[in-house]
Amino acid sequence: NLRLLSDLLSQQGYDVRPATNGRQAISSAQFSVPDLILLDILMPDIDGYAVCQALKADERTRDVPIIFISALGDTFDKVKAFALGGVDYITKPFQEAEVLARVRTHLTIRSYQQQLQEQNVLLQQKNTLLENQKQDLRESEARFRGLSEATFEGILIHDKGCILEVNQTLEQMFGYQRSEILGRNILDFVAPESRDVVLRYIQAGDEHPYEAKAIRKDGAIFPIEVQAKAMPYQGRNV
Repeated sequence: NLRLLSDLLSQQGYDVRPATNGRQAISSAQFSVPDLILLDILMPDIDGYAVCQALKADERTRDVPIIFISALGDTFDKVKAFALGGVDYITKPFQEAEVLARVRTHLTIRSYQQQLQEQNVLLQQKNTLLENQKQDLRESEARFRGLSEATFEGILIHDKGCILEVNQTLEQMFGYQRSEILGRNILDFVAPESRDVVLRYIQAGDEHPYEAKAIRKDGAIFPIEVQAKAMPYQGRNV
């Protein structure tokens, strides 16, 4: 039976590694992990149930699918076989088409499982990298905020005119609380006579300093010097 099964699978292009007893089967599988195991219930030393139990207890061979083999006249406990981790069973004498169909099916499933495991590993690696990048970004933004709060100049961060962040000096300069500024357009804080020039500089991405007039919360107009600098912030250029 062993020779018949080996010849059948070899002729289909499979690499077959036969074992003549249970202990040899365990050692062989642990030494070089196979993609699929066909396991006879009755063997000279220990039975197939014990072999299956040993393989499932070993981290190296735990995920290898096992198809049990049993003769029609043998007492075969299917519930026990599946409870121990078997995925299928074949009865002797073999029906060649059935054997090949079951082998193909479980090798395909195993291949998909391995691909999924590899994708999960890659996903975990990407998630770890992303978390590290987020942490670096948080630390970078914390450093930026610490430096910006220590300066006497008003600083704001905007994305195409929409204000994302401000420092305390700018709050004091314009007479607003931070929560009143975030999300609004820069032009809301520019005097009407200077809005065209400010808009032109923003659209051009011009980093040269220029003069303009700003408007406080109380409506007072005051002169400012403006200079922009492109920088990365929260994954985008601002």
